[in-house]
Amino acid sequence: MAFSPDGSRLASAGADAEIRFWAVASGSALENPVTGFTSWVNDIAFSPDGETIASAADEGLQLWDARTGQPRGKRLGGGTRFLGVAFGPDGLTLASADNNATSLWDLRAESLISEACRIANRNLSRAEWNRFFGADVGYASTCR
Repeated sequence: MAFSPDGSRLASAGADAEIRFWAVASGSALENPVTGFTSWVNDIAFSPDGETIASAADEGLQLWDARTGQPRGKRLGGGTRFLGVAFGPDGLTLASADNNATSLWDLRAESLISEACRIANRNLSRAEWNRFFGADVGYASTCR
């Protein structure tokens, strides 16, 4: 479970592979659940600005828009069973834990693009861009 930074909402997750939101004042359910995983969601965290939720699951890490429940970008670390997740105070760093390691993820777009260039050693094609970053994120040259 995680409280929103302003304390008005509570997010919960677990074995049903969904993230649910609750109004703290009334205890009533809010919005439709966030779905997208097929197994346990092990941990969740709100970003410091309350706009994003990060989820650590058996299938990887995912960022979500905290208001609409839509994914923000593609899943990170797919295939890894993540047990914990937390945002840094600036909201630009995400910490994750799995059975073997703790990792820090730089969430700035420039850093992610640079990492894509480092791994591929070339510009990503539009199809690769859409697969890794999402079609909703404008295409950019990865190796500048």
